[in-house]
Parts: sequence; structure tokens; C-alpha cells
Amino acid sequence: MRTKILLLPLLIICLLACKATFVPPYDASIEAQISKTARLTDALYLQMLDVKETDRKYEKYTAKYLDIQVDINALVLKTQVRDHNTNLLVMVQNLQKMFVQFKDDHKTKGVLTDADVQLNMMQVNAVWAPLLLAEKALKRQK
Repeated sequence: MRTKILLLPLLIICLLACKATFVPPYDASIEAQISKTARLTDALYLQMLDVKETDRKYEKYTAKYLDIQVDINALVLKTQVRDHNTNLLVMVQNLQKMFVQFKDDHKTKGVLTDADVQLNMMQVNAVWAPLLLAEKALKRQK
């Protein structure tokens, strides 16, 4: 009986001393990469809107698509190796699929209409914003 009484305070102390972490640690490089790549994506679509539809040939934007896709792929890799990162990983992978789909759509069509560009821009921005917000929230958790 005496052993149980001694174990109870010890158990309470151990439980209070433990800290369970279920969110990934903040990573400034990920926040910077999200901001940079979101900016590049925005610039791509804004540049497309600045020219006539007939001048929006896929070949003209291939290098920009490639740069953005490389940055998104790097972001996927960074989030894959990060502990406790399932939610952010799903968001980044969805962004990756969406961007590749939009790039392939442009390649198939050859040119994009104003409506296509605006819709792609809105959808991509709708993913970048929560990603950046989620990473900034981790900064406050420190």
C-alpha cells in the first residue's frame, strides 16, 4: 500500500514534466520558400494577363513554369521530412498536383484565355494563403 502511495506522486510529476508535441517545429526557410514561390506564381499569371491571349503561348512561359514547379517540389520534400507534418504535407501536395495540372492544361491548349488565367491564379492563391498562415502560426507556438 505504501508503495502505491509513493508511486502516485511520482507518476503525477512524470506526467506533468512530459510535453507532447503534435505540431511540426517552425521553419523560417519554409516560410521564406512559401512566400517566394507564391510571389513567382503570382508574377507568372499577372504577366500572362498583361499580354494578348494570342501571345500567351506555352513555350513563352516554360522556364517560369519549371522554376515554380522546382520550388514547389522542394517544398514538398522539405515538408515530407519534417516531423508531425501531415496536414501541411497534404496541402503542399495538393498545390503541387494543381500547379502541374494547370501547367499541363496550358501546354495542351497552347494558349490560355483571360478566364483561365484568372481562375488558375485564384485557385493557386487560395492554397498559398493558408499554407503561409499555417507556417506563421507555428512561429507563435515556439
